[in-house]
Amino acid sequence: GPNFYDMIWLAIGAQNHIDHYSALSHLRQILPVDVVNGFPVLNTDLSWRAPTVEEVEESGIDEPTWKQVARKRIWLTGALAALQLGPDALNLVGARHGSVRIARAIRQDIAQTKAAASLKEDEHDCDCFHC
Repeated sequence: GPNFYDMIWLAIGAQNHIDHYSALSHLRQILPVDVVNGFPVLNTDLSWRAPTVEEVEESGIDEPTWKQVARKRIWLTGALAALQLGPDALNLVGARHGSVRIARAIRQDIAQTKAAASLKEDEHDCDCFHC
């Protein structure tokens, strides 16, 4: 049957083709990403790249918000991040560079989520018992 994943904290592998990972093949059906010689085209923070504005305009299909959020919260490192990390992708230097990029993106995402929640609380102005 199909595999569903809520969260993967750490998943490592050395296969250099995205189709060798069944979870990522399934994910590509839901969140398409460009692939070059088996390597996904990622953002500089190693997150799942979204379609460009030109691609969206060309297709006429705008992604729903949940897909946009999901793309920002899926990161790859190791062999599959080779287009961003270069030839060091599979060694310790590449692992370090990848982890720094991903950690920075996670910290930024947490800060943005907290800021959005704070704004939402400020907008909620009522005399209800839970405020």
